[in-house]
Amino acid sequence: MSGRYVRIATKFWTDEKVRQLSEDARMLYMYILTSPHSNMLGYFMLPKPYIQYDMQWSAERLDKPFRELLDKGLIKYDEETSVILVPKFLKYNPIHNKNQAIGGYKKFCELPTNSLVKEFETVTERFAEGYAELLLNGMAIQDQDQDQKQDQDQKKNKPETDPQLDIQKTDKGNVYPSEFEKVWKHYPRKVKKKAAWRKWKARRKEGVENEDLIAAAKNYALDCQENKTEEKFIQHGSTFFGPDEHYVDYIKGLPRGSPGTNGEPNEIPEADKLENKYHLI
Repeated sequence: MSGRYVRIATKFWTDEKVRQLSEDARMLYMYILTSPHSNMLGYFMLPKPYIQYDMQWSAERLDKPFRELLDKGLIKYDEETSVILVPKFLKYNPIHNKNQAIGGYKKFCELPTNSLVKEFETVTERFAEGYAELLLNGMAIQDQDQDQKQDQDQKKNKPETDPQLDIQKTDKGNVYPSEFEKVWKHYPRKVKKKAAWRKWKARRKEGVENEDLIAAAKNYALDCQENKTEEKFIQHGSTFFGPDEHYVDYIKGLPRGSPGTNGEPNEIPEADKLENKYHLI
């Protein structure tokens, strides 16, 4: 049997808070720490039906020990989104390097909007010293590093410029191509413009039509507006137009399950409703 390893201190059993727990609460806490649904952050989605299934408990049996862990401050839980946070998880399972921190950021971005973000920020600043900024803003920092490297490479190679695709340097500063500005005009998050331009340029060189990129930007903006997505959860343009091709899902309209342009939700098959509820699709 293989799986991800989690570090649990031997003093778990002598910890004063743990010793004060009921038997069911101790068992539940150990399950949460080692849950197959957990991740490297101790901040993940854990719907209560999952717990009931894995532990073979009824909802009634789960209720009391779950509240016990909440009261002791051993876990935090957002009932609306089923997101759980183990405040001391990173203390015993620390981030060791930059690549691991960026991986943690990706896990952070996969979570739905929830009420525990502030608590998670506090936890990272306390237990992930040196990596807190990467965990919370990994892609932005990664883009910055890539921009600096690409700028250096460009200075060395001095490639010929294409006025239709490249930035033109003037006395008043950088002037972006008019085709890119048409896309950027509609994009819902106006940060890291140069990084977004690089990815836009790469897609155009691959033969992607600018009209398709404009449509994708408009539809993504509509999707964010309809879902009332917080700005920090909106993808950077460099991610949206990047090689993973997130923009493709928005060229023809909104993806399945997103609110429609007329305010009516797209139809979701009955079999998918539970999965959609728990953000599994």
